[in-house]
Amino acid sequence: KRETASPTNPSSYVGEEIISGVAVWHALSKSGSSQYDIWIRESDGYPVQMVYASTSGKLTMNFNSFNTSATIIPPQ
Repeated sequence: KRETASPTNPSSYVGEEIISGVAVWHALSKSGSSQYDIWIRESDGYPVQMVYASTSGKLTMNFNSFNTSATIIPPQ
């Protein structure tokens, strides 16, 4: 059975940190050679950053806007 780390089920709490002036909680999930690190904004629980790393590479995602969308103007 293949095991993978999961960003939605962190296995360890790393601690509190500051990212771009924002207080965040840092948690991680590890399995074999892969690891997810996730930083959650303390003020509202939204993710600020997620990093996936494995032997095949690294992916970093930064989040800065939630629950917003483009304004759509209907045709006249």
